[in-house]
Amino acid sequence: MTFQYDLRFLEAGLDNLESYLLSNDLYWPPGIQANYGEAPYPSLTPGSILLAKKRAEIQVKELIDKSRLDNCLYRWDQITSQWKVAWNKKSELDFQARLRLWRDFLDDLREKPEAHYDRYRYEITRRVQLQLLQTQQIQLEAEEIKMLSILDRRLRTILKPGIFIWEADLVTGFPPDEFWYLYGNIQE
Repeated sequence: MTFQYDLRFLEAGLDNLESYLLSNDLYWPPGIQANYGEAPYPSLTPGSILLAKKRAEIQVKELIDKSRLDNCLYRWDQITSQWKVAWNKKSELDFQARLRLWRDFLDDLREKPEAHYDRYRYEITRRVQLQLLQTQQIQLEAEEIKMLSILDRRLRTILKPGIFIWEADLVTGFPPDEFWYLYGNIQE
């Protein structure tokens, strides 16, 4: 993903963030269409916002872009501070949903590895979002933390260490000690 892609998502998402936080829905339309040739935008969730925010912070280069990003970060901080309880609740729900999806992928991979190896680069986004969600002030159940630890142990047994699997300009924001699962691929 590019800086402009993530910035457009953040700007559109922030325009809808308060309504989203006050809704009962976990997944919310992002309020923007991707440009021709780009991947469709994900639903608006805390995990998708945190990932777009992190990637944009890593990739920003131009002063005018930094100003737009700073505006987004300021707005994000204002909204999430004003609606802290709602943000935390959505973050907890998002963590639970992404944990289930991540577990399901690893279960599918165990049952039919040949049918799922090629999905790792996409599916690992869920694991990154789980990590980013953990940085929020949310209350996670001990069972959820335990499940993530079990899934990480399972992943370590099949992960072939290697180079960073996402765009090279993101590597500085995802260090290998913290985001070890982005440095390699599933063994075939």
